[in-house]
Amino acid sequence: GDMAAVLTTADKVEEIIAGNSAVQLAACNAPGNTVVSGTADGIKAVLQKASSLDVDARLLTVSHAFHSNMMQPMLDAFRKVAESISYKPATLSIVSTVSGRANQGEMSTAGYWVEHVKRPVLCVNAVKELPALKVNVCLEVGPGATLTSLAQQCLGQDGFTFVHSLRAKQDASRQFNLAAAQLYSRGVDINWKGFDAPYANLACVEAAARL
Repeated sequence: GDMAAVLTTADKVEEIIAGNSAVQLAACNAPGNTVVSGTADGIKAVLQKASSLDVDARLLTVSHAFHSNMMQPMLDAFRKVAESISYKPATLSIVSTVSGRANQGEMSTAGYWVEHVKRPVLCVNAVKELPALKVNVCLEVGPGATLTSLAQQCLGQDGFTFVHSLRAKQDASRQFNLAAAQLYSRGVDINWKGFDAPYANLACVEAAARL
């Protein structure tokens, strides 16, 4: 299968894929960024229809048609693996991208993760839930800044701080240190002992070199 990003609202995308049973809504990443998933022919039809409506749509490079009916054949095997895991209640607040709401315990079940495979990722709904949790500092933990950009589109800039830990083609150590500095300057309590731990031996070597 294939996946495609359609740069318009989810409602508009629902209209585009209406009657196309080979394609499902896979993700709502931002107010104007929606992903669809399905068979190769189904996605091709979506791209053609979007083009005829002057809507920007792009084929994504993926290995599978995630979050679509194309995932159905692996669900039984996946469920067996998910049910073999021992789950514990979350110790931190977390927002589900399946429901778009704060976790009420469902994320500590195998059934939740099985649903996650085939259900659309409601990133917009999940991010918009953050103000209700009194969150105003957002840190992207990952190799780039894609999610930071999407979060900014969902929440706007006013009243929120967005920080990314790494960025493509940027020195990783410098970017990570910059992220820590940005968080600290906004009142985030940094575990400096843990932060400095990887450099402890280096500090000893430098001190010895000065003797």
